[in-house]
Amino acid sequence: MKTLLLMRHAQSPTAFGIDDFSRPLSAKGMSDALCMGGDIKARALIPDLILCSSAIRTRQTCEQFQEGLAVSVSVNFVDSLYNARSSHLLSNAHEANDDVNTLMIIAHNPGIYELALTLAGRDGEKLAMGYAPATTSIIEADTDEWKNLSPLHCRLISIMTTQ
Repeated sequence: MKTLLLMRHAQSPTAFGIDDFSRPLSAKGMSDALCMGGDIKARALIPDLILCSSAIRTRQTCEQFQEGLAVSVSVNFVDSLYNARSSHLLSNAHEANDDVNTLMIIAHNPGIYELALTLAGRDGEKLAMGYAPATTSIIEADTDEWKNLSPLHCRLISIMTTQ
């Protein structure tokens, strides 16, 4: 059994004069990411590995999330996760080492939302309201190998928001 956590970066306002990649989190975004870390810790779902887009707002989300976890987690910052399509995010999950039981991906809409919808399968209607900043889906996969991660093996356990 594998567990996948899919998190959209926390709130980051559009900032004029700053390129999209360099946008920082807002104060609310910092707080929301911190709270989400605490909420995930309360569920005893500490990731073994976090794959995180290398954009500033996803890095800051990851840092605040880990602070909320109060645990240091191994993180790979991956340039290609910046505004990646869901298929690319899934490919990165497929490449995870099978020693990793709980994998987290912190990325951007629409890709992270589309991946959550895809893997949720029949439970996808629970995501019909969209994927607000800091939303995190918990998906269980009935497989021992990440390469087998697919809608056929997955079920949506929970959708966590800070709203």
